[in-house]
Amino acid sequence: LKETVCLKPMAGYALAHGHHPSQIQMLDPSHAFFLSLCDKGLLPPQIAFIYGQTFGLKDVDAHSQIDQLLSKYRHFLNFDTTPVPRERFSPQEFLYRADPSALDLATFGKWPVPAGISITLTFSCNFRCSYCYQDNRQRSDRRW
Repeated sequence: LKETVCLKPMAGYALAHGHHPSQIQMLDPSHAFFLSLCDKGLLPPQIAFIYGQTFGLKDVDAHSQIDQLLSKYRHFLNFDTTPVPRERFSPQEFLYRADPSALDLATFGKWPVPAGISITLTFSCNFRCSYCYQDNRQRSDRRW
């Protein structure tokens, strides 16, 4: 798992995000469980074994699922098998039921608050805020 990736358990789903706000993604908790295993320097067969045993999958199904997840979340992975010196994420944190309705709505861009909010600070005013008391005539004020 890339150093910049963070995983966060939420109610019925999990959040994964990288350094840039565009990399945020709502996940099924089982997928976050998979990503947290990827942070431990394990090989895919080891991850498949743990994943399969945890979710009661046959070996063939577990390996197939891991292959799909490796492909799906490759933008979060660096495929490095060196063990991480400290544990960033505990896989046990992601062992809870998913809320399919929240995950389904996320595919259509309807994210629950605060996950659906993204702010990028530019440190310069564009005078487009709906509640701003400044206007274009005050551009000479260096604070804005």
